[in-house]
Amino acid sequence: MAICWQHCTIICGVLAVLLVVFMGFFGEGPDDDDCDNSDGDCSSDPWSGDSCCKLNPVIDKQVRELQSGYCNCIVNIGSLYLGASVASIRETITYNHPQGRAGSAQTNRPELVLEPAKIIVGRNWHFTGDNGTLVVKLFYPSQISGFTIIHPPPCQLPSGHEVSAPKDFYVKGLEQLDEQEPVVFGNFTYIMGRSSIQHFPVQFCSKVKYQFVEFQFTSNHGNPNYTSLYKVQIHGDSGVPLVLSDGDEGETDKDSQPDSA
Repeated sequence: MAICWQHCTIICGVLAVLLVVFMGFFGEGPDDDDCDNSDGDCSSDPWSGDSCCKLNPVIDKQVRELQSGYCNCIVNIGSLYLGASVASIRETITYNHPQGRAGSAQTNRPELVLEPAKIIVGRNWHFTGDNGTLVVKLFYPSQISGFTIIHPPPCQLPSGHEVSAPKDFYVKGLEQLDEQEPVVFGNFTYIMGRSSIQHFPVQFCSKVKYQFVEFQFTSNHGNPNYTSLYKVQIHGDSGVPLVLSDGDEGETDKDSQPDSA
Protein backbone atom coordinates (compact mmCIF):
# COMPACT_ATOMS: atom_id res chain seq x y z
CA MET A 1 0.00 0.00 0.00
CA ALA A 2 2.87 2.38 0.82
CA ILE A 3 4.49 1.72 -2.56
CA CYS A 4 1.17 2.25 -4.34
CA TRP A 5 0.64 5.56 -2.48
CA GLN A 6 4.12 6.74 -3.48
CA HIS A 7 3.41 5.90 -7.12
CA CYS A 8 0.17 7.87 -7.00
CA THR A 9 1.96 10.86 -5.48
CA ILE A 10 4.63 10.81 -8.20
CA ILE A 11 2.06 10.51 -10.98
CA CYS A 12 0.02 13.42 -9.57
CA GLY A 13 3.14 15.57 -9.36
CA VAL A 14 4.09 14.83 -12.96
CA LEU A 15 0.56 15.66 -14.15
CA ALA A 16 0.63 18.96 -12.24
CA VAL A 17 3.95 19.94 -13.89
CA LEU A 18 2.63 19.01 -17.33
CA LEU A 19 -0.50 21.10 -16.72
CA VAL A 20 1.57 24.16 -15.78
CA VAL A 21 3.76 23.75 -18.86
CA PHE A 22 0.71 23.32 -21.09
CA MET A 23 -0.94 26.49 -19.75
CA GLY A 24 2.30 28.39 -20.17
CA PHE A 25 2.56 27.52 -23.85
CA PHE A 26 -1.09 27.60 -24.88
CA GLY A 27 -2.84 29.77 -22.34
CA GLU A 28 -4.18 33.17 -23.39
CA GLY A 29 -2.27 36.09 -22.04
CA PRO A 30 -2.93 39.82 -22.41
CA ASP A 31 -3.77 40.90 -25.96
CA ASP A 32 -1.30 43.57 -26.93
CA ASP A 33 -3.50 44.56 -29.87
CA ASP A 34 -6.38 45.67 -27.67
CA CYS A 35 -6.75 49.39 -27.13
CA ASP A 36 -7.22 50.08 -23.42
CA ASN A 37 -9.63 53.00 -23.33
CA SER A 38 -9.01 53.61 -19.63
CA ASP A 39 -5.36 54.67 -19.93
CA GLY A 40 -2.88 56.33 -22.26
CA ASP A 41 -3.82 58.16 -25.45
CA CYS A 42 -6.94 56.10 -26.14
CA SER A 43 -10.13 57.72 -24.91
CA SER A 44 -13.71 56.49 -25.00
CA ASP A 45 -13.80 57.67 -28.62
CA PRO A 46 -12.18 54.84 -30.63
CA TRP A 47 -11.26 57.26 -33.43
CA SER A 48 -9.27 59.71 -31.30
CA GLY A 49 -5.50 59.68 -31.68
CA ASP A 50 -3.03 57.82 -33.87
CA SER A 51 -2.39 55.29 -31.11
CA CYS A 52 -5.93 53.95 -31.39
CA CYS A 53 -5.60 53.59 -35.12
CA LYS A 54 -2.51 51.47 -34.54
CA LEU A 55 -3.68 49.48 -31.53
CA ASN A 56 -7.39 48.93 -31.77
CA PRO A 57 -7.97 45.80 -33.89
CA VAL A 58 -11.34 47.10 -35.10
CA ILE A 59 -9.73 50.30 -36.36
CA ASP A 60 -6.85 48.35 -37.89
CA LYS A 61 -9.32 46.22 -39.84
CA GLN A 62 -11.23 49.20 -41.17
CA VAL A 63 -8.08 51.10 -42.11
CA ARG A 64 -6.83 48.05 -44.02
CA GLU A 65 -10.18 47.83 -45.79
CA LEU A 66 -10.02 51.50 -46.74
CA GLN A 67 -6.48 51.12 -48.05
CA SER A 68 -7.33 48.04 -50.08
CA GLY A 69 -10.53 49.49 -51.53
CA TYR A 70 -12.60 46.59 -50.17
CA CYS A 71 -15.19 47.47 -47.57
CA ASN A 72 -17.90 44.84 -47.48
CA CYS A 73 -19.42 42.04 -49.47
CA ILE A 74 -22.61 43.93 -50.36
CA VAL A 75 -22.84 44.46 -54.11
CA ASN A 76 -22.24 48.11 -55.02
CA ILE A 77 -24.42 48.74 -58.06
CA GLY A 78 -23.23 52.36 -58.00
CA SER A 79 -19.69 51.34 -58.97
CA LEU A 80 -18.09 52.64 -62.14
CA TYR A 81 -16.97 49.05 -62.74
CA LEU A 82 -20.62 47.99 -62.97
CA GLY A 83 -21.47 50.69 -65.49
CA ALA A 84 -22.73 53.42 -63.16
CA SER A 85 -21.89 57.02 -63.99
CA VAL A 86 -22.37 60.56 -62.74
CA ALA A 87 -25.47 61.88 -64.50
CA SER A 88 -25.54 65.34 -62.94
CA ILE A 89 -24.48 67.47 -60.00
CA ARG A 90 -27.42 69.88 -60.59
CA GLU A 91 -26.47 73.39 -59.41
CA THR A 92 -23.58 72.19 -57.25
CA ILE A 93 -20.27 74.01 -57.70
CA THR A 94 -17.00 72.09 -57.45
CA TYR A 95 -14.75 73.80 -54.91
CA ASN A 96 -11.32 74.88 -56.13
CA HIS A 97 -8.77 75.47 -53.40
CA PRO A 98 -7.44 79.05 -53.56
CA GLN A 99 -3.83 77.94 -53.15
CA GLY A 100 -4.18 75.44 -55.99
CA ARG A 101 -3.08 71.85 -55.89
CA ALA A 102 -1.01 69.70 -58.21
CA GLY A 103 -3.16 67.38 -60.27
CA SER A 104 -6.36 68.92 -58.91
CA ALA A 105 -8.21 68.21 -62.17
CA GLN A 106 -7.59 64.50 -61.62
CA THR A 107 -8.15 64.46 -57.86
CA ASN A 108 -11.20 66.71 -57.48
CA ARG A 109 -14.09 65.48 -59.61
CA PRO A 110 -17.39 63.77 -58.82
CA GLU A 111 -16.51 60.56 -60.71
CA LEU A 112 -13.97 59.73 -57.99
CA VAL A 113 -16.86 59.14 -55.60
CA LEU A 114 -17.96 56.11 -57.63
CA GLU A 115 -14.52 54.60 -58.16
CA PRO A 116 -14.15 51.25 -56.33
CA ALA A 117 -10.55 52.10 -55.52
CA LYS A 118 -8.67 52.45 -52.28
CA ILE A 119 -9.13 55.58 -50.19
CA ILE A 120 -6.39 58.13 -50.81
CA VAL A 121 -6.54 61.28 -48.69
CA GLY A 122 -7.02 64.24 -51.02
CA ARG A 123 -8.36 62.15 -53.91
CA ASN A 124 -12.03 63.01 -53.62
CA TRP A 125 -14.66 65.49 -54.72
CA HIS A 126 -14.98 68.84 -52.96
CA PHE A 127 -18.12 70.87 -53.50
CA THR A 128 -18.62 74.44 -52.35
CA GLY A 129 -20.40 74.98 -49.03
CA ASP A 130 -22.38 72.31 -47.22
CA ASN A 131 -25.14 71.80 -49.80
CA GLY A 132 -24.49 69.63 -52.82
CA THR A 133 -26.11 67.14 -55.16
CA LEU A 134 -24.85 64.00 -56.83
CA VAL A 135 -27.06 62.13 -59.28
CA VAL A 136 -25.88 58.63 -60.19
CA LYS A 137 -27.11 56.80 -63.27
CA LEU A 138 -27.16 53.04 -62.78
CA PHE A 139 -26.34 50.68 -65.63
CA TYR A 140 -29.63 48.86 -65.04
CA PRO A 141 -32.79 50.17 -63.37
CA SER A 142 -32.64 48.63 -59.90
CA GLN A 143 -34.63 48.15 -56.74
CA ILE A 144 -32.71 50.09 -54.09
CA SER A 145 -32.03 48.63 -50.63
CA GLY A 146 -29.45 50.95 -49.08
CA PHE A 147 -26.39 53.17 -49.32
CA THR A 148 -22.89 53.43 -47.89
CA ILE A 149 -20.84 56.57 -47.23
CA ILE A 150 -17.09 56.25 -46.65
CA HIS A 151 -14.78 58.94 -45.26
CA PRO A 152 -11.21 58.55 -43.91
CA PRO A 153 -10.85 58.44 -40.10
CA PRO A 154 -9.32 61.51 -38.40
CA CYS A 155 -6.02 59.73 -37.79
CA GLN A 156 -5.47 59.56 -41.57
CA LEU A 157 -6.20 63.24 -42.18
CA PRO A 158 -3.47 65.92 -41.97
CA SER A 159 -5.73 68.14 -39.85
CA GLY A 160 -6.63 65.32 -37.47
CA HIS A 161 -10.36 66.02 -37.78
CA GLU A 162 -13.11 65.51 -40.33
CA VAL A 163 -15.12 68.73 -40.30
CA SER A 164 -15.49 68.62 -44.10
CA ALA A 165 -17.16 65.19 -44.01
CA PRO A 166 -20.82 65.15 -45.08
CA LYS A 167 -23.37 65.04 -42.29
CA ASP A 168 -27.09 65.22 -43.12
CA PHE A 169 -28.39 64.03 -46.46
CA TYR A 170 -31.39 62.46 -48.14
CA VAL A 171 -31.61 60.16 -51.13
CA LYS A 172 -34.17 60.00 -53.93
CA GLY A 173 -34.99 57.48 -56.62
CA LEU A 174 -35.79 58.70 -60.13
CA GLU A 175 -36.94 56.84 -63.22
CA GLN A 176 -35.91 59.82 -65.38
CA LEU A 177 -33.27 62.47 -64.72
CA ASP A 178 -35.92 65.21 -64.76
CA GLU A 179 -38.40 63.21 -62.64
CA GLN A 180 -41.03 65.53 -61.18
CA GLU A 181 -42.19 63.20 -58.39
CA PRO A 182 -39.20 61.17 -57.21
CA VAL A 183 -39.44 58.75 -54.31
CA VAL A 184 -37.54 59.71 -51.16
CA PHE A 185 -35.73 56.72 -49.65
CA GLY A 186 -35.13 58.55 -46.37
CA ASN A 187 -33.15 61.14 -44.45
CA PHE A 188 -29.79 60.03 -43.07
CA THR A 189 -26.88 61.31 -40.99
CA TYR A 190 -23.20 60.40 -41.30
CA ILE A 191 -22.12 60.47 -37.65
CA MET A 192 -18.61 61.67 -36.95
CA GLY A 193 -16.76 59.49 -34.43
CA ARG A 194 -18.24 56.21 -35.59
CA SER A 195 -16.92 53.86 -38.22
CA SER A 196 -15.53 55.45 -41.37
CA ILE A 197 -17.73 53.04 -43.32
CA GLN A 198 -21.38 53.76 -42.51
CA HIS A 199 -24.24 51.82 -44.12
CA PHE A 200 -27.78 53.21 -44.39
CA PRO A 201 -30.68 50.89 -45.24
CA VAL A 202 -33.57 52.61 -47.03
CA GLN A 203 -36.23 53.97 -44.69
CA PHE A 204 -38.87 53.70 -47.38
CA CYS A 205 -38.92 50.49 -49.40
CA SER A 206 -40.08 50.65 -52.99
CA LYS A 207 -40.46 47.75 -55.41
CA VAL A 208 -40.04 50.13 -58.33
CA LYS A 209 -36.72 49.91 -60.18
CA TYR A 210 -34.96 53.24 -60.58
CA GLN A 211 -32.38 54.23 -63.19
CA PHE A 212 -31.18 57.28 -61.23
CA VAL A 213 -30.30 57.76 -57.57
CA GLU A 214 -29.91 61.32 -56.28
CA PHE A 215 -27.96 62.20 -53.14
CA GLN A 216 -28.80 65.61 -51.69
CA PHE A 217 -26.32 66.68 -49.00
CA THR A 218 -27.61 69.43 -46.71
CA SER A 219 -24.85 69.88 -44.12
CA ASN A 220 -21.32 68.90 -43.14
CA HIS A 221 -19.48 68.70 -39.81
CA GLY A 222 -18.44 72.33 -39.62
CA ASN A 223 -16.33 73.35 -42.63
CA PRO A 224 -17.82 76.64 -43.92
CA ASN A 225 -16.01 76.51 -47.27
CA TYR A 226 -16.49 73.04 -48.72
CA THR A 227 -17.63 69.47 -48.19
CA SER A 228 -15.41 66.47 -48.99
CA LEU A 229 -17.08 63.46 -50.53
CA TYR A 230 -14.85 60.37 -50.82
CA LYS A 231 -16.92 57.29 -51.59
CA VAL A 232 -20.61 56.66 -52.12
CA GLN A 233 -22.03 53.19 -52.67
CA ILE A 234 -25.51 52.16 -53.77
CA HIS A 235 -26.93 48.76 -52.90
CA GLY A 236 -29.82 46.98 -54.53
CA ASP A 237 -30.95 44.44 -57.09
CA SER A 238 -31.35 44.95 -60.81
CA GLY A 239 -32.56 41.41 -61.40
CA VAL A 240 -29.72 40.95 -63.89
CA PRO A 241 -27.16 38.22 -63.07
CA LEU A 242 -23.64 39.37 -62.30
CA VAL A 243 -20.54 37.56 -63.51
CA LEU A 244 -18.03 37.98 -60.70
CA SER A 245 -14.40 38.54 -61.60
CA ASP A 246 -11.37 37.56 -59.54
CA GLY A 247 -11.36 41.03 -57.97
CA ASP A 248 -13.64 42.52 -55.38
CA GLU A 249 -16.09 43.93 -57.89
CA GLY A 250 -18.63 42.11 -60.02
CA GLU A 251 -19.09 42.58 -63.74
CA THR A 252 -22.38 42.66 -65.58
CA ASP A 253 -23.25 40.06 -68.16
CA LYS A 254 -21.81 41.54 -71.33
CA ASP A 255 -24.53 39.92 -73.47
CA SER A 256 -27.23 41.75 -71.56
CA GLN A 257 -28.21 45.30 -72.40
CA PRO A 258 -29.80 47.90 -70.11
CA ASP A 259 -33.44 48.71 -70.58
CA SER A 260 -33.94 51.58 -72.97
CA ALA A 261 -34.84 54.81 -71.28
